[in-house]
Amino acid sequence: MTRLAQRSRDRNIENKTRGWIEKIRPFAVFKQPRHVRPTPMAASRTT
Repeated sequence: MTRLAQRSRDRNIENKTRGWIEKIRPFAVFKQPRHVRPTPMAASRTT
């Protein structure tokens, strides 16, 4: 029982953090100035 509870708790935390990341990600991307750091990784990520 304890193991199962731990697993469910971890899963809930993971879902919460994932939701927050999904909400914050676009803002973080927009906040990053493109002209300051033009990297191929960022360019490929946006497309």
